Amino acid sequence: MLFQLVEDRILYFVFFYCDFLTLKASCLQQLEKAYETTEKEYKNLTAQKEGQNNLEKATRMKMEQQIARYVSENEMLRTKIAELIRRIQEEDQSEQINKLNLLLSEIIPQNKELIICKERQKMDIEALEVTLKDQRNHIQILEKALRNAQEKAWRREKEMEELTERVERAESEGCRIGVKKGSSARNPESDELTKLKKTLHAKEYVIAQLEKNVIELEAKFHEEMQRNKMAIATQSDTLSGKLKKMEEEKSEKDRKIAELTEEKERLSEKLEDERKSSENRTSLLEREIDRIRSDDRRFRDGMEQMRLKIADRRCFTRERSRNRCIHHGRTSSGTRAGFVHIHLKANSATALFPTDLHLSSPDALPTSADIPLDLSNDILLLLLLLFKALTTFPHSSSCQEEIFADQNCVSDTKEIYNTNLNSYTRPILIPPHYDLAFSDSEGLYSEILNRLVAKSDNTIVAATIANEKLCGKQISTEEIWNV
Repeated sequence: MLFQLVEDRILYFVFFYCDFLTLKASCLQQLEKAYETTEKEYKNLTAQKEGQNNLEKATRMKMEQQIARYVSENEMLRTKIAELIRRIQEEDQSEQINKLNLLLSEIIPQNKELIICKERQKMDIEALEVTLKDQRNHIQILEKALRNAQEKAWRREKEMEELTERVERAESEGCRIGVKKGSSARNPESDELTKLKKTLHAKEYVIAQLEKNVIELEAKFHEEMQRNKMAIATQSDTLSGKLKKMEEEKSEKDRKIAELTEEKERLSEKLEDERKSSENRTSLLEREIDRIRSDDRRFRDGMEQMRLKIADRRCFTRERSRNRCIHHGRTSSGTRAGFVHIHLKANSATALFPTDLHLSSPDALPTSADIPLDLSNDILLLLLLLFKALTTFPHSSSCQEEIFADQNCVSDTKEIYNTNLNSYTRPILIPPHYDLAFSDSEGLYSEILNRLVAKSDNTIVAATIANEKLCGKQISTEEIWNV
């Protein structure tokens, strides 16, 4: 009876231990499910973190591209400003300098704003880098905790395997005990049973401690997961707010860039129009300067010719009263006398001219100083030619009285210069030097350097008419004599 009670008690403990092991197995299955859920959540967190990193990299790349574009645009604007300054220094126009100063006053604050935006973006990037470092550290901590939990779960699995092996051995021993019960009913082997009970109680205590540890770890893990979720939610909120701010700043920068591009195109069009207008003005000024220079050159040439002619006429009118014509008749022997000489002083203005012509009649042939001239039939003709030569010069006494009547008429001088100087021709050029043959037969011989160039009576008449027109004009003395 006692043996049956002991056997029933053992079977009860065995069935109770089997139920306990099934409960333990169900707990382990739940732990595995919790581990799988934690692993899935960890994978999701890593995927979210990778997405955040990719988004941050993309935003950082966009910001760097925008900064590079802003820097290139700033450099382009600086080069344009330098080119404009160089053009302004070359052209030296005050209006364009003022306009470019206004443009610089507009561009400099825009450049300062761009620099401020760049610094703000750098600060945002540094803050994002700090948050990334914190998140990476947090992820490393979570990975360490996960590895520790995995190691603990692995140890517990090993312990469970050992416990299952021991339970199997206990069941096999219980079976052997049931088999031996019929053969040795009176020898219950109480020592082995007490040992088995002690080992069962020890294992149960160890299992209870392990379950407590598992429950504590699960609670800590759930708390850590909750904290991580809260931190990730707050970080996602801050990141979303920062992304919104960055998008708003990006839209504002795009708007500013569009405005700057429009302003740049408008300024380039203005500068092109101003350049074309300045080129047109410079071409007109160059043509006007060329015309003025040509007019000045012609005026100077004409005034030089007028100065020479006026000097010639002044010298001629001054020396005319001192000139003497000596006409030699026949000598006592009946031969004809020598030459007709016109004596001029050596300081005459005609010495300035390169051509010295011999005085003769229009139909006369050139003669030398050694051949005597027969002037018995040609005296009247020579006097007539001398009278015509004197009337061709406008600075005779009567003509000078008309010329000096009005000293303020400068425009008449220009008209005289334009109309009469081109048509004026000098019929006779007087030789610069003659030696006069006196009546007391002093030994002086005339020397003529050049021959006379014959001029027709029509040329003399045309010159006389032109000089009469010239004498009819009123010329200012300042215009004539102060050349």
